[in-house]
Amino acid sequence: MSLWTPLDAKPKAVSDPRALARVRDILERPVASLLVDRWSETWSELAWLRLTGPAELVEPAAGAPHAVAVALLRARYPQYLAHPLESAPIIRIAVATWTGWEAGPAGG
Repeated sequence: MSLWTPLDAKPKAVSDPRALARVRDILERPVASLLVDRWSETWSELAWLRLTGPAELVEPAAGAPHAVAVALLRARYPQYLAHPLESAPIIRIAVATWTGWEAGPAGG
């Protein structure tokens, strides 16, 4: 399974997305994790999932892989229709491992 995350046109501290810390980190050490959590005021509903694997920066010059990722992201998230994703790199994480935790019921 692969996870794709775009470097969209939202305002950033740097003008070149390749200068972002997360991109520099991937270029120096090509592994990344994505943490997803379920937060609640109720302890028994807390949970998290960490997905980790090799990461890469997929440039527009990659052709089909980049174009397919852009199309899938736009189909799933219509707000990306207004972002020039076809001209920006996209981060791909090939999930190799996952770890998770879920709170058990109170008293159990």
